[in-house]
Amino acid sequence: MADYNEGNKITVRKLISEEDKKYERFEEHWKYGFKKDGVIVIPAEYDEVWYFSEGVVAVERDCMWGYIDTAGNTVVPFRFDFARPFIDGLARVEIANKFGYIDHAGNEVVPIIYDFVGDFRDGLAIVEFDEKYGYLDTAGNVVIPIKYDDGWDFNEGLAAVSIDGKWGYIDRTGKEVIPFLYDEIWQFSEGLAAVKLDGKWGYIDRAGNVVIPFKYDDARHFSEGLARVLQNDKWGYIDRSGNEVIPCKYNAAEAFSEGLAEALRNDKWGYIDRIGKEVIPFIFDCTSEFENGKAAVKLNGKYGTIDKLGNFTPDEE
Repeated sequence: MADYNEGNKITVRKLISEEDKKYERFEEHWKYGFKKDGVIVIPAEYDEVWYFSEGVVAVERDCMWGYIDTAGNTVVPFRFDFARPFIDGLARVEIANKFGYIDHAGNEVVPIIYDFVGDFRDGLAIVEFDEKYGYLDTAGNVVIPIKYDDGWDFNEGLAAVSIDGKWGYIDRTGKEVIPFLYDEIWQFSEGLAAVKLDGKWGYIDRAGNVVIPFKYDDARHFSEGLARVLQNDKWGYIDRSGNEVIPCKYNAAEAFSEGLAEALRNDKWGYIDRIGKEVIPFIFDCTSEFENGKAAVKLNGKYGTIDKLGNFTPDEE
């Protein structure tokens, strides 16, 4: 299965409600619980937890996963080997190395029979069965046959799939809209997709037209109007016309989020803006993208958060 997470920076965490975000995980004696407004509302009695989504949270106890509500009541029994947060009324679960989806009542909407199931995007989820891939709808129906050698989630109405070592794109009806020509590809983002042909990367539009030439050693998806590209072992950024906006001079670089991007130079991470100005110094051991004006970082061995001015607040011990 292709590692599609890099191609879509939308995380589950960004999809949850503001009310759910009020419940913050805390640790005590190697167990986890939740606080709301600084007050313990669910004691630290679980081995591992996710975060609240749609009023419930997946938690682990005695090596089994189930779901509890905001009062700590069990709403889906502890019977899963693994479980993930709810999105749009469905949650991905695992039993005996097989995957499916359940609803809030714990009913199997997508049977737990698949070797892999992806997230629902554009109403469809990729699944793997007997080393082949296809797509299901939210009712669990196979709507695109399980016949591809590999595949990605749908994004912007198209999904990348492969047959016999070559990649192309299909639409939500399963129609092959961009031919199987490419050696590697990313998902569509902001109307363009990075694709690899004859050892070099370029970009195509939704009609399959080449809009940025095949000249890069590596390339990534567009985010906030810019995409990361690699030349001569250094990363920089181009715009949708292929103009080099930020020179290829960094050892590593991440996608833009809230106007800033993480970049690596001399083994330290910092942040640059969309014109390449280094706005937060390259002093961090590791970083993350900004969300709601904050980013998680590690500085001199200590974890914490920074704001967009680079002010560091260490995590509570």
